[in-house]
Amino acid sequence: MISSNPRILANKYSIRSLINSLARDYSQENFIKFSNDALIVEVNELNCLTFELAAYSPLGGHRYSGKILFNNEEVSFDEMLPILCERFNEVDTSFIDNVLNSRNNMELILREYENRDIIIDDYLSSEQLMLLGHPFHPYPKCKNGMNEEDMRLYSPEFKNEFNLIWLKCHSSVIYTNGDIINVHKAMNELANFDLEELEEDYIYIPMHPWQWSRLAKKNEVETLLQSGLITKILQGRRKWCALSSLRSLYSKDAPYLVKYSMDVKLTNSIRHLQPEEAIRGMQMETVFKNEKVDEFSQKFEVLYEPFYVALKNNDGSAIIESTIQLRENFASDNCLLLATLAEENPYTGKSHLTTLVEENAKNLKLETGNFFLARKNWFSAFLENVVGEFIKLSEEHGVLLGAHMQNIILRMKDGLPIGAVYRDCQGTGFTSKSVEKFGKKYDFISKTKGNILNPDDVNKVYTYYLIINSVFNTIISLANGDEKAEIFHLNQFRNFIFKGYKESSFLKFLLESETLFQKGNFRCCITNINENTIANPWDIYNQIENPIVSLLRRPRQYQGTLYECKTHSGQTISLRAFDLDKDIDKFHEWHNKEYIYEFWEMNFSKDELAKYIQGLKSSPFQLPIIVDINGQQAGYFEVYWAFDDRIAPYCDANIYDRGIHILIGEEKYLRTKAVYESIFHLTKFIFEDDKRTQSIWGEPREDNKKVLKLAELLPGWSHEGVFDFPHKRSNLLKASRELFYMENTNE
Repeated sequence: MISSNPRILANKYSIRSLINSLARDYSQENFIKFSNDALIVEVNELNCLTFELAAYSPLGGHRYSGKILFNNEEVSFDEMLPILCERFNEVDTSFIDNVLNSRNNMELILREYENRDIIIDDYLSSEQLMLLGHPFHPYPKCKNGMNEEDMRLYSPEFKNEFNLIWLKCHSSVIYTNGDIINVHKAMNELANFDLEELEEDYIYIPMHPWQWSRLAKKNEVETLLQSGLITKILQGRRKWCALSSLRSLYSKDAPYLVKYSMDVKLTNSIRHLQPEEAIRGMQMETVFKNEKVDEFSQKFEVLYEPFYVALKNNDGSAIIESTIQLRENFASDNCLLLATLAEENPYTGKSHLTTLVEENAKNLKLETGNFFLARKNWFSAFLENVVGEFIKLSEEHGVLLGAHMQNIILRMKDGLPIGAVYRDCQGTGFTSKSVEKFGKKYDFISKTKGNILNPDDVNKVYTYYLIINSVFNTIISLANGDEKAEIFHLNQFRNFIFKGYKESSFLKFLLESETLFQKGNFRCCITNINENTIANPWDIYNQIENPIVSLLRRPRQYQGTLYECKTHSGQTISLRAFDLDKDIDKFHEWHNKEYIYEFWEMNFSKDELAKYIQGLKSSPFQLPIIVDINGQQAGYFEVYWAFDDRIAPYCDANIYDRGIHILIGEEKYLRTKAVYESIFHLTKFIFEDDKRTQSIWGEPREDNKKVLKLAELLPGWSHEGVFDFPHKRSNLLKASRELFYMENTNE
């Protein structure tokens, strides 16, 4: 039973984010171990901390019960922290304070929702109901610098609305990377939305009320006020609210969103906008619009950040704490923030994404395997309409977007993602492909600007943001604590990449590298590194085991004869990989026979069939086989890994289970023992091909009675029932390895 006590929940989820970030950052070292449903951290040679697991996650999103042991004695979350810190040689004094700040803030937030439903059903709720924060961070809800009153007023989880403070400024006090005329126009367009009357000779700058209360006390700002360069302070009339990042403010009909510098510690840094980062929004917009990059997709939208502004010091430099960035507003109907959708509802223990997918299954009235199929369909749509768009942008134009979950807004239709809106151009960069395409035209695209990434850097940063942070975390959320489901969706992702993008150098790295790079949030926090100002950003990256390589079957190439034997009836049966040059004519002939196309429905042209076979041969999970009897082509078998195929939602397949489709093309073998012997030896070949294969599955059409009779006779095979594909009603057949060898009397 899930506790509803906010302190117990805050401790449990703080353990999850803290220990999962630790385990991921130090996964290549031997002081982290898993044993008997627990994660163990060896503090030193004599002492260890044990965190009881509620569910193990192959991708690292482990769930914990909340119980902590130190040398077999139970300790509290607060008692655990200084013990944990003994493991590390260098620990910043702020670390424990920030972890406790995060835990206490989480408790405060959870108390707000103790007796309320937490429903993510529109854009604003998805921004304001991220209650737990980054799932791989030591202090995901750290807001050091704000007290409880500040949080209740300005933190998004409390859903408060407030007015902006406006400064009427002379243009000489404005520090900006934009053309001052365009800046004047855009700032006053926003001011017209929020103020009743403007004096057009001035530029109006909006200030976050919390930040302004600090800025107004700075000597540099006091000097500006006294000089008359800031001549009036006004209060806006519209209501604004904080988005999930806290420092970005939203008002539904405003022409722009506003992002602020804020004197508050959020996750890895004090959130001050740095000019070298803020300028990237203008760079991205210039390339996207001038080169029509923004027309590459009907599914994808980037929210441009045309310029930043700040108040100017006497020496002409920017007052960094006053920096603000405008960001385009957008049509937010039917949009949801991915990070919140993937988050767990702490009072149900179920992710919001799981709840959405379950609702999809009910609406579609799916029967057998309904939730499994609905989950598979949702993830397919996510890969095709969201992840694929980020990949295409990188591959075709050399543009990288810092696509972590909190920057991806999903466009939804009928419960499925149909596209995405990307925000935060500070997290963008160009690859060497961009230099090649656009470098001569734009002087800001050069190898000296800091956001030009070579292929090795792309492998690091894009792997972390797009794959580890967004794809893997979405899989963790979809699986909702089901270890097998995580492997299934990871495999689904691998096949998506393999099918569409396997020639990409980045994705080739992703599919084949033994390790992946990820940003070490725990490493960053334990020593209090500010990731925004660190000299070498790669210093906070570390390598982790690549689960695509370590957890999944590696694709195999099959050629020539795979299996051959002499049967008791004296015939020679050979199974061999389909040879397009040798076998396509016969394959085409078979598919134009009525008794075959009645069931296979593939009476296509020879070219179409050749394309079909080539697709199977290049697939990571399908194997087309020709069966020869006495050296003559007799039939066609399609062998596939069931875990990867459409049958997976309807059977209890494991990752090494296989499935088969059977076609006997030569009439002279029909109703003879040759059919039985061919399928028997196919079964034997499959079990011998991989010793980990425990079951083989089949899904013939329900009215194919002959196959059912064969299943009764063949050793190991059984009829498991009937189910409905979207396109046909099928029998479910299964061959068990154990039963096959137990019942086999043919040898």
